[in-house]
Amino acid sequence: MATSASIPHAHGAFEHLSAQLSGTQPCFGTQGDKVELLTTPTEFHDRLLEMVKRARRRVLISTLYIGTEEASLVSALGSRARSSSNGVVSA
Repeated sequence: MATSASIPHAHGAFEHLSAQLSGTQPCFGTQGDKVELLTTPTEFHDRLLEMVKRARRRVLISTLYIGTEEASLVSALGSRARSSSNGVVSA
């Protein structure tokens, strides 16, 4: 098992929590330089709309936060569904 000394930016206080969560929760690996932090609700909302508009095959949104402007998101999803070949939207 890796120790906090061998994992950059790891902190010993989180090792136990990390081990518990990784055994029970889904996770995926990525590189830190591939992650972009969105720091405001507006930034999140704008990025979500941008990604819906660029989608080619599928839009899957799994989030605890959708924002206060959900009408624009619903509209973007509807537009994307109408313009795609299989045009399916489910909630």
